[in-house]
Amino acid sequence: MSSNKLLSIIDRRLKLGGDRKRVDKESLKAYDQKVYNPAMTKLREDCAAEGHEGISGTTGMFRICGKCGLSFIGNGR
Repeated sequence: MSSNKLLSIIDRRLKLGGDRKRVDKESLKAYDQKVYNPAMTKLREDCAAEGHEGISGTTGMFRICGKCGLSFIGNGR
């Protein structure tokens, strides 16, 4: 009997999804390090210079910038 037969359908689906995410992450690792992460850092620095714009409707201290997606505390200015 295969080990998959011992797992429920949902456990098998969750395992497949987790395996897929792991493979995706490994596949993108070099791109993220060389391209994506430096570009996002620069983009968020540029956004901070202009002033982050909190998404309306957020409450409390923590906000998300509607332009660059950064989480921040306060008004972002």
